[in-house]
Amino acid sequence: TQCAVGTAIGSATCAPDAPQGVDNSTRGYSERVEGLGAFAFNTDTGTVYSYVLQGRDIEAATFNALRKCEQPDHEWGGMSMRAPTGPDANCAAITSWRNACAAVASGQVADLKRYFSTPARNARAARTEAVNQCQANGGRDCAIAHDAVCTSRSTRWKRY
Repeated sequence: TQCAVGTAIGSATCAPDAPQGVDNSTRGYSERVEGLGAFAFNTDTGTVYSYVLQGRDIEAATFNALRKCEQPDHEWGGMSMRAPTGPDANCAAITSWRNACAAVASGQVADLKRYFSTPARNARAARTEAVNQCQANGGRDCAIAHDAVCTSRSTRWKRY
C-alpha cells in the first residue's frame, strides 16, 4: 500500500496500490526550455522595452518586445493572445538573447543616438559590455539606457 511517512501499513489513510500494468509515468513529461529575451526601442522617444519568456522561439521574444514598444499601455497578460492592432509608435528591435543577461547602452554616434547590447554571463558583465560596445563604435556620452535583464533555462512539466 501507499502510506504517508509515519503512517502504519493498513491504516485508513493509506492509499491502495496501483493496479498491476498501470504505468503512472505516462501522464506527462518534462522538457528543458530556453530563457529568451529581447529589447526594442521607440524611435520617436528613445524609450527601451524588454520582453522575456520561456520557450524555443527567439523570434517570439523579439516580436513581443516590438509589440510592447508599439503599445506600452496595452494590457499585456490578459486572456487574449492577440496583439493589439494599430500600433501607436515606431519601434525597432535592438537585440535578442538566450540563456544569458543583456543590457542596453546608448550614445551619440555621428550626431545620431544609437543603441548597443551584447549578451553576457551575468548582469554586471552585460552592463559593462554594452557600454564598452558603445565606446568601441565611437559613441559619446555612453550610458545605460535599460538595465540588465537575465534569462535562464528551466524545466517545464507538460501533462498529456
